Amino acid sequence: MRKLQNYSAKMIDRLLLFTKYKNKIIQTSIKNTLQTLNSFDEQKKQEYLLTLDQVVVAEKIFLNRNLVIRDLSKKTSIPVHQLSILINTQYNLRFQDYINIKRVSYFIDNVDNLNWKKLTIEGMAWHSGFKSRTTCFRAFLKHTGKSPSDYFKFIKDRSQE
Repeated sequence: MRKLQNYSAKMIDRLLLFTKYKNKIIQTSIKNTLQTLNSFDEQKKQEYLLTLDQVVVAEKIFLNRNLVIRDLSKKTSIPVHQLSILINTQYNLRFQDYINIKRVSYFIDNVDNLNWKKLTIEGMAWHSGFKSRTTCFRAFLKHTGKSPSDYFKFIKDRSQE
């Protein structure tokens, strides 16, 4: 019985030590994240935003259907972690939502393009950088509140008023 009590006491001590260690790691992680957020001085932030805008908008990297944040990081030379924080804090969006908004805008801007007239919605989605029709529909619903078909019907009806 005494051995069991000693064993239990040791296990409790280890558990307490582990919990203390785990809490220290969490606190350090939070502190590091806050330091990274604060490390963006205004000049660096503006430089990163300009670079991001050049690559995403001017070079239309969002048309790459397999784009991941690591690719954008390489292209912009902005570290992945800082790029994620920049998009989160500046646009209040996750990376994928940020890219999908660019794709939805591109889709909308090009729907009247003569080269797109013969395309199906799936073809338009594909040309806008979406991997699938489903992904396009989800992004459209999330960012416009309507499916692509409903959105264009709404625009058409509005222009006829």
